[in-house]
Amino acid sequence: MKKAFTLIELLFVIVVLSILSLIGTDIYLNVYKNYAYSKSINALETKASNAVEQIATRLSYRIPQTTIAREAIGGDMQFIDLGDDRHKILEWYGISVESQNIHRNKGVDKGSWIIAGWSGFIDINRSGVFRSIGSKLERAGKIIDDLYSPVPDGKNNLAIIFIGGEHAISPEDYGYTGDKTKVNHKVVAVVDLSGQRDFNVKNFSSGATITERYYLSHTAYAIVPGKKDATTGLFDIYLYYNYRPWLGETYLQGKHELLIENATQFKFRGNNGNIEFELCVQDLNMPKKAKKDKFIICKKEAVF
Repeated sequence: MKKAFTLIELLFVIVVLSILSLIGTDIYLNVYKNYAYSKSINALETKASNAVEQIATRLSYRIPQTTIAREAIGGDMQFIDLGDDRHKILEWYGISVESQNIHRNKGVDKGSWIIAGWSGFIDINRSGVFRSIGSKLERAGKIIDDLYSPVPDGKNNLAIIFIGGEHAISPEDYGYTGDKTKVNHKVVAVVDLSGQRDFNVKNFSSGATITERYYLSHTAYAIVPGKKDATTGLFDIYLYYNYRPWLGETYLQGKHELLIENATQFKFRGNNGNIEFELCVQDLNMPKKAKKDKFIICKKEAVF
């Protein structure tokens, strides 16, 4: 007959099981902690990448010479290559790519073809008329109206800037001060889309240089950091759009959308027409035991 376990044997087994349990629990907690960290970091990476991609995409369709670095409304502003750490806001005229190339369906299962809403070329031999060669301005105007809906007549009061035309001396020439009387209409022509090929020129200085190629803009854009949180020092970043500096409008009169929350840094610089920028963001939703750790993701991008 087998003897019963002694008290010492039972205690020994209990101690061994306790040790194994502690080791197993520690392993489980570490696995869970690493999983939670990875999940939070991946989510933060995705948010930062999406914000950087949105900024870079918009910047890739900028009118290069219109890009400025500025302080808040009423503060100092400089062309992008002359900006410094005081200038936290990045602003530019956008090329109206949405209305430039228009897809038209041929029919069911027949694909589509592209027509030029506006071609970017002017017939400079036609005196007194801005005739855009190969354009369908009426269709371009409808697209711009849709972008500005419910505001009527979005297709009117657009900006034309001629490639190789008059050079701006300061950002004021583009209307960034919010004072339309300071817009240099040798640099920016204000036009309506009044026909299929002809622009209705509303404001362009006599004697200004007209070249064969042009950019059309229906809105400016601004990347604007919000106010820093007094406790964390973090801030949100916004994209402003649907406003027209050439009419004396500032970004505060446009629409805006949130690009990303809890940014720690947004800085940029211009370099011979190229733009480099960096965005850093912090995750405030880490697991409780990881709150003491600051997880910050930084993304850099160059736009040519």
